[in-house]
Amino acid sequence: MIKIKNLTFGYQNNLIFNQSSLVLPDNGVFILKGDNGCGKSTLLKIISGDLINENITLEYNGSIINNDNRQYLTSHITYIAQTNNFVSFLNASENASLGNVTHRRKINTLTLLNNEKFKNRKECQLSNGEKVLITLERAINENKNIIL
Repeated sequence: MIKIKNLTFGYQNNLIFNQSSLVLPDNGVFILKGDNGCGKSTLLKIISGDLINENITLEYNGSIINNDNRQYLTSHITYIAQTNNFVSFLNASENASLGNVTHRRKINTLTLLNNEKFKNRKECQLSNGEKVLITLERAINENKNIIL
């Protein structure tokens, strides 16, 4: 379970969250919906542990997360950022297999997600949508509890 309590956060003079709270149960699929700039990506960065400061009380499975134990959270959560995180000299299959090798699933996710047709293509030969699918495959291969 993820809990955020009394979240106050913003960038410069732009307050995005003011005393906001959120509880996400252990199981389920959740959708964040909102206008551009309303804080969706910021909230995901907070949940993933990428943004932690004294104004954020984040709890994961009963543990309060701070800079000292942030690694506990990141060992359970994969965050798929909006930016391209491809290694340009690797093909799609090699990019999909990057990540935590120790916990990688022993399945071929390229086949599962029907991406066999572009597994040997380099980054410059892939559409943005194909890159997103491969990034999702990488997240699945990490076999963590939560994918954001």
